[in-house]
Amino acid sequence: MTAEAVMFSLLRMEVCGGTVSEEIKRDLSEEMLTEIFALAKKHDLAHIAGDALSKLGLLGDNEISKKFKQISMQAVQRYVRMNHAIAQLCRTLESASIPFLPLKGTVIRKHYPEPWMRTSCDIDVLVQEADLERAIQVLVSDLGYRNEGRGYHDVSLFSPNNVHVELHFTLLDETRFPAAEEIITGVWEQVLPVRESSAQKQMPDALYYFYHILHMANHFYGGGCGIRPFLDLWILNHKVEHDAGEREALLQKGGLLTFAQAAQSLSEVWFSGQTHTELTEKMEEFILCGGVYGNAENMVAVRQAKKGGRIQSVLDKIFLPYNTLKGHYPILRKHKWLLPFCQVARWFRLLSGGRWKRSVHELKTNASISAAEVSTTAELLKQLGL
Repeated sequence: MTAEAVMFSLLRMEVCGGTVSEEIKRDLSEEMLTEIFALAKKHDLAHIAGDALSKLGLLGDNEISKKFKQISMQAVQRYVRMNHAIAQLCRTLESASIPFLPLKGTVIRKHYPEPWMRTSCDIDVLVQEADLERAIQVLVSDLGYRNEGRGYHDVSLFSPNNVHVELHFTLLDETRFPAAEEIITGVWEQVLPVRESSAQKQMPDALYYFYHILHMANHFYGGGCGIRPFLDLWILNHKVEHDAGEREALLQKGGLLTFAQAAQSLSEVWFSGQTHTELTEKMEEFILCGGVYGNAENMVAVRQAKKGGRIQSVLDKIFLPYNTLKGHYPILRKHKWLLPFCQVARWFRLLSGGRWKRSVHELKTNASISAAEVSTTAELLKQLGL
């Protein structure tokens, strides 16, 4: 049995109520544990696999068992720190009467068997752009946060004990799916208060589901999205009360229904033990090699598949189209004439810090990737409606 198969069996047991076969329990070697740890850690799921192994009594005193135990303990500690920070942040924004919308892991972890199982690197919260400076000010003055600067869709803040908060002022990353962008742009007209007159808001189920699929599609398009969003998807489909028709109608309107259906199928293969199709096998291969955020090889293959070859792919990397660049520089939405200056500003950003190393790696990958890989990726994107 492969490390992938054993890992998914452990995840199913821990999160989805599955069982682990006697064959796995009997034949689980130290070498196999090492492979499982490497794969699960790559997708930020080693803590869940480790807890399952502990419950099964399959961890001993060897080095790899200690690693599993340690990473599970660290996940619990990380959750405690993050949960404290979330509670403080919510109280502070509520007291200041600043409307805010928690996102991603902050919302979905309550549906997991144990909230610590759903890890995240940061806290994602959306505020309206008109409230952004006031929200930053109260977090800095009241909670001692430090402001690490503004990106193209969020402001990066750190609490005194280094919990990272991404304070979003838009849900749009890069403009890849125009029909979906129209739906997400109107998020503040669709949110509901968590309590009467509360500043804290929540998305209706169908919109939250749509946003989750859009976030997956954006990451998939960028080189891969990891396993965890598919586990979230399984949770949303099996543990959250919902109207499937409402979800499907919104996905159809946003042009993401084909991708959503394929993603749902793969989540059922991984976490309900359903049989693979040819498409889910292709998706699995693409995702497992990419890690949580994908990799350069996948990203370059996608870009060449969409742009029609190496040269156009490089040009597209150097000269971002207006619809993409306006996501990085919102000023372009009102002043399109600044496009050349924003292109140059972006080049300097790519050369700063360690970004230039990543850019060089992408260019090398662009030159070396095979036509067969690009063709396979192009066919996959077509089948997924991307």
